[in-house]
Amino acid sequence: MTTSIAAGSESVNRVGWIALASAFGGWMFDAMDLHLFTLVMIPALRELTGIKDPTTLAQYGGLIISVKLLCWGIGGVVFGVLADRIGRAKVMMITIIIYSAFTALSGLAQNWQQLMVYQSIAALGIGGEWAAGAALVVETWPKRYRARAVQAMQVAFVFGLILASLVAFAMADLGWRLTLAVGAVPAVFALLLRWFTPESEEWRELKRRAEAPSGEARIQLGSIKALFSPELRRRTLAATAMAIALMVGSWGGTTLFPALVQSVYGSSLGAAELTRATGIAFMAMNLGSLLGFGAIFLVVWIWPQV
Repeated sequence: MTTSIAAGSESVNRVGWIALASAFGGWMFDAMDLHLFTLVMIPALRELTGIKDPTTLAQYGGLIISVKLLCWGIGGVVFGVLADRIGRAKVMMITIIIYSAFTALSGLAQNWQQLMVYQSIAALGIGGEWAAGAALVVETWPKRYRARAVQAMQVAFVFGLILASLVAFAMADLGWRLTLAVGAVPAVFALLLRWFTPESEEWRELKRRAEAPSGEARIQLGSIKALFSPELRRRTLAATAMAIALMVGSWGGTTLFPALVQSVYGSSLGAAELTRATGIAFMAMNLGSLLGFGAIFLVVWIWPQV
């Protein structure tokens, strides 16, 4: 029995489902580790800086998250190129280990600068995981169902946010350092990826063509220049503009969310109480996001394919 999707096939086989499950899990844990810091940001910065004022703490947090998001973008580009050259499944495993390890190491930070460095390195892996996972899903699902598969993968992000809220709520009394240490858990998932997730046949064929003798038609994998070729330039710029708009809107609110919770409850709120309150409010907010994703998910799956 074949383990790859033949060209023109309209059915999804075992490899496609394995790829989707792997990308779903990687993206879910990606979101969990990404937002664990947001949920404990104020208590962590309180301890590391000695500052009590929530506005000043939000400024420190905003600086850390700004650098983190920059590294997220860099990671997407760097590991996207690497995924073209060494394989999607391998890069997924590498990036999950990176963001797991450095999210956990963030709990060992002795000052806010160290915290920023650890979070920024974690962001490199977070950005890279999405690039590799999405490519793997697209290449293992038939064209007719690719939009549905990618949307199913995207829903995992909201599950990751809710999971982060649950972790923050459950571990509030143990402190922000141990809460961030939970970020190491996805590394176990990465090891499972190595054994159960194959590379796509489409990538294997592209790799073969890239390594073909000079007499054959060769292609170049991992070319950033190709994204700005006349055929792709318009799509690249439009997608980049859309992504920037979404990131500014969503992260502006997310970054200020813990500070907002603290301003509502008062600066005298203890670290555990603040983390727990933030976790509850964040979970409620993302339950609404889950409903939104669910609505889009249903539209994508029910809408007739052209």
